[in-house]
Amino acid sequence: MKQVEKTGYVALNREWRAKMDELRAKARANLDDVLNRAFGSIKSKKSWRELEAELYEEFSSGQ
Repeated sequence: MKQVEKTGYVALNREWRAKMDELRAKARANLDDVLNRAFGSIKSKKSWRELEAELYEEFSSGQ
């Protein structure tokens, strides 16, 4: 049986993994930022009771 030499395979694999790790880190940071902004705006603008009252009014008027 002939042995196949894999030159550059390990280096390419490392480069690919590094690139994927970088993309995952950016996506995770972006998601954390989006969630913090979303929850921050909900908390600062209205209480859950006010939001619930608005939903109730909206559903009641639609019937």
